[in-house]
Amino acid sequence: MSQKLFWWPEGDATSPSPGMAEFDVLGWPDTAPFLNQEDVCVLDEEGNQQPSNGARSPLSDWVFLSFQDSTCSSCVIEGVLYYLEYKIQGALHYHHMSEAHPKVPLKLLVEAWNTVMKIIGYKRG
Repeated sequence: MSQKLFWWPEGDATSPSPGMAEFDVLGWPDTAPFLNQEDVCVLDEEGNQQPSNGARSPLSDWVFLSFQDSTCSSCVIEGVLYYLEYKIQGALHYHHMSEAHPKVPLKLLVEAWNTVMKIIGYKRG
């Protein structure tokens, strides 16, 4: 189901990475969304969505809505964060998938999400 890229975190039995047997047997849903910039927002310091137009959600909400299995969602979160860290050369934490971060534009958030979906084995519909 998956392919491994050099930036993906090294997995273990509790949080496996692509290429591990434990990863492939997780309860992955049959489909997962690929996102556009119009689907994504971040939260500013006051908790307001930026940009505020349209039906947008932070990536953390997309994870919650798309992956009900907690191990699957953890793998997606780790993959997205490691991809972003690799791209911006800086450490990020889970809340950076929701909160505004000066080095992470919406375009890069969408790129990270869609790349992780491809690595997991999903196809753009």
